[in-house]
Amino acid sequence: MSLLKINPFRASQDLQLKVQSIEAQIKLKQVTQSTKQKLFLELEGTCLAVESLQANALSISRLAKSKLKDVGEFTQLQAENEWDDLEILKKKIITLFGDIHSSYIDDEVEEIQKEADHLEASLQGGDAKKISIEIKSLAKHIKTFCDNHRPSRESRKIIALANHSLKKATNVLQQKVLGQTINQWNLLSIRKEGVYGRDVF
Repeated sequence: MSLLKINPFRASQDLQLKVQSIEAQIKLKQVTQSTKQKLFLELEGTCLAVESLQANALSISRLAKSKLKDVGEFTQLQAENEWDDLEILKKKIITLFGDIHSSYIDDEVEEIQKEADHLEASLQGGDAKKISIEIKSLAKHIKTFCDNHRPSRESRKIIALANHSLKKATNVLQQKVLGQTINQWNLLSIRKEGVYGRDVF
C-alpha cells in the first residue's frame, strides 16, 4: 500500500518537507539547467501527489459528514483543515514552478548575450569560417529560445541586441567573403598577366 493510503496526514507532512527541499535547491547559486529540469519534474510529481491527497481529504470529509456520528464532526474538520493546508502547499508549488522557469529563462538569455559578445569580439580578427559558424549557432539559439519561451521586457531587449549583433556580423561576413573573392580574382588576373607576359617575351 502507498503512503497516501496508509496515512494521508503523514504523507502531507512528507510532501511539505519535499517542497521545502526543492525550494532550498532552487535558491542555491549556480544551479545547472539540467538540475532545474530535474527539480521541475520533481515539482510535477509532488503537485500530483498533493492533488491526490486533496481528493482523499475531500472524500474523508464527505464520509465523516454523512456516516460517522460521534467522531464525524471532528474528522470532517480535520479533513477540511488538511485540504486547506494542501491548497496552500499547492500554491507554493505553483510559485516554485514560476521561479524555476524564470531562472531558466534568465540563464538562457545570459548565454545568448555571451554568444553575442563573443561574436562581436570575433569580428575584430576572426576569419570568415569562424564567424559563419558563430552566426549560425547564435541564430539557432535565439530562434529556439523565442519559439519556446515568452521572455520578459528586459530579456527581449537583450535578445534585440543579440539580433543586432547577428545582422552586423552577417554584413561583416559578406564583406569578408566579397573581399576574399575580389582578392582571389585579382590574384588570378595577375597570374594570367604574368603567363601572357612570358609568352609575349
